[in-house]
Amino acid sequence: MLRFEYAAELGLDLSLFTPGCELDEAQSSALSLATEATEAERRALALLASAEQCRAGLAAKLERRGLSRRAVALALTRLERMGLLDDMRYAEAWIRMRIGRSSGGQRVPEGPNRLLEALRSRGLADEVARAALFAVLDEEARHAMLDRAARLVLDRFGASRGRVTFELKKLGFTATEIRAYFEDRA
Repeated sequence: MLRFEYAAELGLDLSLFTPGCELDEAQSSALSLATEATEAERRALALLASAEQCRAGLAAKLERRGLSRRAVALALTRLERMGLLDDMRYAEAWIRMRIGRSSGGQRVPEGPNRLLEALRSRGLADEVARAALFAVLDEEARHAMLDRAARLVLDRFGASRGRVTFELKKLGFTATEIRAYFEDRA
């Protein structure tokens, strides 16, 4: 199966192809790549149907399944143009999922810096990760996360302000946020 958009993007004029015509090496390579890009798109859509994906993660999954980097890039670029693949949407959904996972039970919430690092480790550009964090975590949400984390750390360690500060920094909260939190509590 072949998506004509890929053939056109690769410079193939399919109207020139007739049954029995011979293809030169460049035409044959382009036709093969267009066919592979079509397959990459089909597999990408199947993965996107089950869960939001980021471009880097989706590319890695498709390449592990034997598709060429170039075919994957063609397919993912098309899906981005169509709005079916969006790193910002993925990042926002991922942050909401992580926040939701830590909101129940005794799991200590991750701070904004740890969430940012986790997004970067998934291949998202820094500006996309920061924009998503800003979009999802307004000041009130950040403060609520810090408050919950501080209470859980205090319950877990029954510790001094210094130990709580240390643990909160490990969770990804900034020194400025932690200092402001304790000043509000004083």
